[in-house]
Amino acid sequence: MSSKMNKTKIVLDFWNSSDSTFPQNMRVYNPEEQAACERQFEKLVGSIKRKAKKANGSYQTLRLQKNELLQDMSDFFRHVFDYSDEQLQLIISEPMIKSSWKFLKVARHYDSEITIEDAFQAMRNVWIMNGLQLLMGMEIKLTPSVFAYSMLYPYTDNYLDDNNILG
Repeated sequence: MSSKMNKTKIVLDFWNSSDSTFPQNMRVYNPEEQAACERQFEKLVGSIKRKAKKANGSYQTLRLQKNELLQDMSDFFRHVFDYSDEQLQLIISEPMIKSSWKFLKVARHYDSEITIEDAFQAMRNVWIMNGLQLLMGMEIKLTPSVFAYSMLYPYTDNYLDDNNILG
């Protein structure tokens, strides 16, 4: 069996063995808690934007702020999503970080005009895909398809959401 067929079988087996009911043990947030989480998210985004502005478009400078960024993200995931230390270690593991930095580097090579904010917007998809790779026992890495899918957002989603474009 080819490697591609084997991966397809793994994904299909994973999908077919998944529970079809919505999880019953998920936390439900009341409106006040949801608003507090949204404020924490805005705080994280503000922190990332300040670091990006301080970096003045330099990914190298941003890379020097790696520990601060990881701490900000860890605090966010811990306080907003109640992630355990074990879950945080997975999210900020070396393969996840490598994939993130590689994405930023490839995105800048692909489009030297892409802003750090747009690159971070696109990187959220990279994180989702890396999380799926992790869940399926696959190697966590930036693949060409993950890169291409993630880059759709800065170019298409923002364009489609802009009321001034079509109206």
